[in-house]
Amino acid sequence: MKSGAKWEVVIASHVIEHFEREKGEELLMLAEQVSPRLLYIETPNGFVEPGWQPDPLDALARHRSGWFPWDLEARGYSVFGMGIRGLRGRSGIASESGKLLRTLDRSLQWVNYRRPSGAATIAGIRYVDEAGSLRILNGR
Repeated sequence: MKSGAKWEVVIASHVIEHFEREKGEELLMLAEQVSPRLLYIETPNGFVEPGWQPDPLDALARHRSGWFPWDLEARGYSVFGMGIRGLRGRSGIASESGKLLRTLDRSLQWVNYRRPSGAATIAGIRYVDEAGSLRILNGR
């Protein structure tokens, strides 16, 4: 990427939790500079160990930090929740009754949409309008 290049939109889905906290903050800062208009971040709510066993040699697969709704809100993001925290256990993976839990989780999405602190996953949207004003969307 050329120095000073700008993009209209940056999407980082389940990325920042794979960095140490300080590096995750740096990644957010860089993404905000690269896409000053619209940025979408999605991450587990809090620190969550991956529900699968990553290859021990794959250092990038591990989660190294946890992010909460207030972390993104403090940076000017509108934050929304997805799923119900704890419904699938600490790792976020459903057990033998996976289909039932997945159905229940999806049917109750609306419960935590505007209450991200109780959600399994959080999504942050940072939107700056044409006038350069940070806009809070219909979230919290």
